[in-house]
Amino acid sequence: MPPYVAEMPLAGLRAAELFLLTALRPWLAAHRRADVPDWRQGLAAAGLMEDGAPDFDMTMRILVAGGRRLDSRPAGHPRLSADEARLLRLFGALQRGETGEAVGILQAWLPSRPLRWLMHYAHSFVGVMAAQRLILPAEWLWSYRISRYARVLAGFWAAVPSYCTSA
Repeated sequence: MPPYVAEMPLAGLRAAELFLLTALRPWLAAHRRADVPDWRQGLAAAGLMEDGAPDFDMTMRILVAGGRRLDSRPAGHPRLSADEARLLRLFGALQRGETGEAVGILQAWLPSRPLRWLMHYAHSFVGVMAAQRLILPAEWLWSYRISRYARVLAGFWAAVPSYCTSA
């Protein structure tokens, strides 16, 4: 089950996820020439302006140069778009060191040549985020792993004959 999906409410997201949306949405809107606040304001507020802004900007420039228009919601919209969900999954995968998952997400958008450059800049950006303790994903991963572990244990105990468990 993917952690971020289209139409997911923002209400359950944590600081790192909301931070990324405050950079993603204005960046994509500015790229479409919309009149929006400067996307760098969110990075500056999180202390990422100097180290993070160039890498984030290059990541997004390479991504949109792929030719596919990215779906993004207005700044105050309460739900994720499909592409915003994919971008959150991308940045989360990179922070966890899951390069294969990140490449899988990106292959739908980019040919392999720019993909290598995008991975370089995006990986650098999520490192800057992690240095500021903006970690993706937040708590959903642990709750997902715990529930999966509980299902495995339940299946195990269901398979054990009752005479083995009686005292």
